[in-house]
Amino acid sequence: MNPLVQSLQQEAGLTEEQAAKAVTLIGNALKSKFPTVLHDELDEVLKGNNFGDAFKDKIKDFTDKAEDAAGAFANKTNELVNEMSLKMKEMFNNKK
Repeated sequence: MNPLVQSLQQEAGLTEEQAAKAVTLIGNALKSKFPTVLHDELDEVLKGNNFGDAFKDKIKDFTDKAEDAAGAFANKTNELVNEMSLKMKEMFNNKK
């Protein structure tokens, strides 16, 4: 269970439903004051996670995609270099 919801239940004597609603309302109020780019981070904090966890996940996804793209680019570059090399060999062998 969400630690913030649990705290509200224990400290304020709210039911689980009331505490969850309070967390949602507080989250929405905070999001209205923060830039959109931070909304995922606020959601994570309100779930009981650490600030920065959502950002770390996004960076990991980005680096994975960048590595995949770089690998594909390297493979394509190697293919083109090999193809050019063969064409050049054909060109120079035909001139002899």
